[in-house]
Amino acid sequence: MQHIKLYIDDLYWEYDRMSSSGKETLDKIARKIGLDMHFGGFTRYYFNIDAFTNPKSEKDGFQGMYVYLKNKEDLQKDFQHNVGIMHDKNDCYSAMVDRTDYISNDLSEIEHHVLNFIKEEKIYG
Repeated sequence: MQHIKLYIDDLYWEYDRMSSSGKETLDKIARKIGLDMHFGGFTRYYFNIDAFTNPKSEKDGFQGMYVYLKNKEDLQKDFQHNVGIMHDKNDCYSAMVDRTDYISNDLSEIEHHVLNFIKEEKIYG
């Protein structure tokens, strides 16, 4: 399994050249095996929606959330207090970044906006 994680990590170097369906498949594999991605001093973690203490009505329709943290322990238990990308049961991604809603089937499209916001505002979590 360690070799597979290294191969998947290598594929992310080609992410910008992949088709949207290739990106989607790679993200699904990485999520399935719990691969955390590293971005200049912080890590992208994936948490299943039940890791958060939000009311059940707020969790309906969601499967999990990508969160960008310096340390995994910095995760806020309420998903609204984390800077991240929500993942729904239809493999659609959404995020609110600086009062703008982003929705896409392409994780990298939204991730670009989230990463820029995190770097500019120096927010991690």
